[in-house]
Amino acid sequence: MTAGLNPICGNLLHHTIECMLKGAMVKTRTLQELKKLGQSLPQLWQTFKSDVGDPDLSKFNVAVVALDNYEDLRYPDDALKNGMESVIIDAWTTTIKIGHA
Repeated sequence: MTAGLNPICGNLLHHTIECMLKGAMVKTRTLQELKKLGQSLPQLWQTFKSDVGDPDLSKFNVAVVALDNYEDLRYPDDALKNGMESVIIDAWTTTIKIGHA
């Protein structure tokens, strides 16, 4: 998986969308049902779209699937096995490289 210059941002956005979807569905589902949905954005997204019933939401399907790739960063298995690199660029002065690939 490639996550761009800073994969942590993608993971945080994934978590944000997950929380927003579950927060919206808490009105119609029990906490136990929400826990069973897990952390898969595509599964959460399909359930949310079904609850809302708005066909215009389908235009976000590709973005939701792409964002789901960042879920792997929640657990360090892949990073520990293959390494991870993050680059932070300050456009005015310096480049800081952290980690290894």
